[in-house]
Amino acid sequence: MKIIIKLTLLILFLIPALSGANTFYLDGEIFSDINMEIAKEIKIPQGVKSFSVYIGQIQSFSSPTFNQQILSFNTKYSTTPSNIEDKIDENGNKYLIARWENPPSELNINTAFKVKSKVAFSDLKSKSSFPLSNISPDIKKYLSDSPYAQKNDPAIVSLSKKLTEGAKTQYEAVTNVLNWVVDNMKYTLEPPQYDALYSLKTGTGNCQNFSNLSVSLLRAAGIPSRVVIGFTVKNNWRVKHTNDGSTRTLSLADGRHAWFEVYYPDVGWVEYDAQQTLTFVSTRYIRQGVGVDSKEVSDGIYKWSWLQKSNESPSVKEAINATFEDDKNEVQSGKFVSNPRNHLFGILLAAVKEEIPVPPLKKEEVQPIPKPEIPPPPLIKPELPPPPREPVEPTPPEKKEWGDLTKLKYTKSAEFGNLNFPEVIDIFAEYKKKEMAATATDVSMSSSFVVESAEYVTDKEVFAQSFELKTPMMVKDISLAMHKFGGTHGNLWVEIVEDKNDSPIGDKIESERIPINNIRYFNGYKWIPFSLERQKIILSPARYWVVLRYSGDAIFNWFYIYGNPYGIPDDTKSMMPEGSEWNNILSYDFNFRVRGTESE
Repeated sequence: MKIIIKLTLLILFLIPALSGANTFYLDGEIFSDINMEIAKEIKIPQGVKSFSVYIGQIQSFSSPTFNQQILSFNTKYSTTPSNIEDKIDENGNKYLIARWENPPSELNINTAFKVKSKVAFSDLKSKSSFPLSNISPDIKKYLSDSPYAQKNDPAIVSLSKKLTEGAKTQYEAVTNVLNWVVDNMKYTLEPPQYDALYSLKTGTGNCQNFSNLSVSLLRAAGIPSRVVIGFTVKNNWRVKHTNDGSTRTLSLADGRHAWFEVYYPDVGWVEYDAQQTLTFVSTRYIRQGVGVDSKEVSDGIYKWSWLQKSNESPSVKEAINATFEDDKNEVQSGKFVSNPRNHLFGILLAAVKEEIPVPPLKKEEVQPIPKPEIPPPPLIKPELPPPPREPVEPTPPEKKEWGDLTKLKYTKSAEFGNLNFPEVIDIFAEYKKKEMAATATDVSMSSSFVVESAEYVTDKEVFAQSFELKTPMMVKDISLAMHKFGGTHGNLWVEIVEDKNDSPIGDKIESERIPINNIRYFNGYKWIPFSLERQKIILSPARYWVVLRYSGDAIFNWFYIYGNPYGIPDDTKSMMPEGSEWNNILSYDFNFRVRGTESE
């Protein structure tokens, strides 16, 4: 028995489990040819004297890891503008400012462009030391303080110093900052503020918050960085793990997005996204403009002045449509390191020591565990007033003898899950009064970064979301945040499946089935409850999975939130085709709700 235990421990040390390895370094290639169209439908009430639209032009761009080439770009108007102005701002961003005097009641603006992009998965070869020195004057702007990136605030300065102290290279300092942001920020679609201080205090925000906080911490450490504004397109891509054949799916929605770039003196600007990637962004990103923070880029701004003040405001509907003429996605990962807690995907820096998974050893090949030359640095957890919200690790259920669960009294109402999602997707929001123009007759509004992040879940691929119970529960229902696009016959239902080997392959319980024709069409996303009440199902403390099932011609989307706002990494999976293994891990958490009663 002792021999078996020692052998087991040795193998666990020598073979890092993929579930515990969190920065995956990639090889292969991605290149795409994309036709993009952005259609704006604008309704203008009576009394508007003039109306202006800021349209950001997409430009070609190249970095050590990402190349974007614009092959064509044109904009068409349903009514010819009174004036079109070409503008280049101090960051080099280009805009068309179209203005209408006495505008019509309806305007349609279509911007179409073709982009060819490529990711170069070759090792970066930066030798930039830390702290940096001799930064050129044209780059120093991206070390400055700004309204949304308050790099001089004492809390930002203190945290930045603690995260980067001891770093010998710029890459190490940047990685320490990024790992902290990844592990201490939770994604939310509609935060009330986008600045770095709000992000630090609450630990929540959207892509703007992630990016503004990241560049603030980097600039406080003397590392030039800037926020990038652009678009993402919904076309998933996958990474295959070469050691076990499993895959990970990276997903983004159609819409506006913010990420950031870091300046390395010896290689130039390098892309980062604190929600997903390290040292690159994929071909699903379309770069439009840069600024010291997310507020400085002006695309999607609408300004108007009143001839006669009205309670109505102009309304804008924006539709983004991307079609791929060509798309090659052959990406593998066989190397990884064990930080951060939440997953990142990156391109390896040549000077970084990587951990390489090794195959299982045969019993006769067992050797003493070698001492690593350079142990990975511990995750720094600074204490700040007020402290940033630390990520909550799910804890195993208390080891308590519950006895016969059927004899317990279930009287305490309980509800949990990934509960927050926008029922109606509103991609435009008026600026707050303090952000409006100075006079009462001049008003502006701006496109927001709210996106419809949802998965089409009634096709061949089967999807599952995990949750954990710490006490026994009699389950009333499980609800999914869904939108019905179509379907007249068949059913929807869910299975609650006991976890086994981190997958939904244990014992299962089926909810009541809902006829698709009984689900009405509705705007946006709503909870669709799947009842288990009549079955009086009692679940013991354990980890479970919710698996969506359907029959017939159902066409439904299931809403999700980027990252892992509910649970732990690897808590969302898919299986394709039916009957194969649950070996595809998703980069988000579905919105779900569990309701019932717990024992006292």
